[in-house]
Amino acid sequence: MRKLLFGLALASIAVVANAQKIDDFSDGDLDLRLDPPNSTLTGTRSGSMIGGTSRHTIAFTSNPDGNSARLRIVPRALVMAVSDEDLVATRTVSEYGYAGDLNLNLS
Repeated sequence: MRKLLFGLALASIAVVANAQKIDDFSDGDLDLRLDPPNSTLTGTRSGSMIGGTSRHTIAFTSNPDGNSARLRIVPRALVMAVSDEDLVATRTVSEYGYAGDLNLNLS
């Protein structure tokens, strides 16, 4: 039993030691405001995120009243926020390292 617990402890340490930061949102401002008639808007950032580059897309999935949506990344506040007006539904996609071989898509 003791060997089993010791093995599990070592395995959990190995998992934590290999954890990777995807994006700490410490650099690269982005402010996308999606207004009709556009249905999709894309912006890019460079910085300390995995792969060194990121591309963020916001798209309407439902917008019966023609309202707006917004995707903001504010490094000073370490935040990424998506906000939709009334009756608006959106889909956001964040891709990292798209300019190289990483091609990490976080839909």
